[in-house]
Amino acid sequence: MYGCQCTKRLFLHKVNSKLRNPRDEMQQAVFDAGTNVGVLARELFKGGVDASPPNPFSYHISVAKTKALIERGVPVIYEAAFQYEGVLCALDILVKQGNDWHAFEVKSTTSVKKQHQQDAALQYYVVNNCGIQVQDFSIIYLNNHYVRSGGLAIHHLFNVQSVMEEAVGRQEFIATKIHELKDLLVDATEPIIDIGPQCFDPYECDFTNHCWRHMPKENSVFDLGSSAGWKLHAEGYHQLDQIPEGYALNNKAALQLAHHRSGKTHIDKGELKTFLESITFPVYFFDFETIMPGIPEFDQSRPYQKIPFQFSLHVLAHEHAKLTHHEFLGDGSTDPRPTLIEAMIKHLGKDGSIVCYNMSFEKTCIKELAEAFPR
Repeated sequence: MYGCQCTKRLFLHKVNSKLRNPRDEMQQAVFDAGTNVGVLARELFKGGVDASPPNPFSYHISVAKTKALIERGVPVIYEAAFQYEGVLCALDILVKQGNDWHAFEVKSTTSVKKQHQQDAALQYYVVNNCGIQVQDFSIIYLNNHYVRSGGLAIHHLFNVQSVMEEAVGRQEFIATKIHELKDLLVDATEPIIDIGPQCFDPYECDFTNHCWRHMPKENSVFDLGSSAGWKLHAEGYHQLDQIPEGYALNNKAALQLAHHRSGKTHIDKGELKTFLESITFPVYFFDFETIMPGIPEFDQSRPYQKIPFQFSLHVLAHEHAKLTHHEFLGDGSTDPRPTLIEAMIKHLGKDGSIVCYNMSFEKTCIKELAEAFPR
């Protein structure tokens, strides 16, 4: 999968992994959430046997255990591992229904994506070549229309979608790609591949610190936006100061570049005046913080719904008043929304203006709070 995104990413992963970016807490949280969803999805097929290896470097144990479980007639296997000509895969769930095998991959997303189909095609290739004829291959993913009420309703929390047709249709590509990537690793020479949109598609590469080291941290051409940035980069420009006079840019980027060169601050006084005239006192400067759990933790919430757990509010009663501050923070163990709503209603008046950095975000949160707690 790395090699399909960028052969250089695969090479560095296998040959020079010390160049990998440090993993931050946000990335770790995403990986942990995916693991939790995968374990929970097993409840769709209860009573299975886990073939997971004792550690990531012992998948040969998992392959042998999977083979033994199949020979014993175990109908549901979690993390069923197979290896064919040096290519390893581990199916999240393998189920035997009658005489037919059905494979399931669990994704912590709310839809089936192109990379999921490609992942399934690779696993189908390996498993079938190991002698297990899979009759259907499906992706299990989160149903973002499911609203929790009481205990988790597992069969409503997840959607199941077959990708068998896509997996079968990619078999020739998979076989060819495997040989190409094996040759790449045998050659042991780092591919010469420039940075590009593939650095972030379908996932952000974990070697960007290495591959992007030639790009300046400040005043990069990408400060003008990705569209202009990639065009400029392709033409050999890295810094804003390298861009020639008269270079064709859209109005916003051209304005930004002009004021970078002049060193003068640009203020659109007309727009600013119009904005300020729309504000009436008292003014409430308001900001939410939210969490987005994939598995809904509270009643009246959906997968990945934004759950406000904190707000900060500064109030300016009149033009010459001193700011007063109010805040709310949930206790971290119960649904924060009911008490947050009460505090919000208490401190936000019935007239004046509410000012937010990102108005649509706060409005969406408030709309969803009203839907979940109409009283």
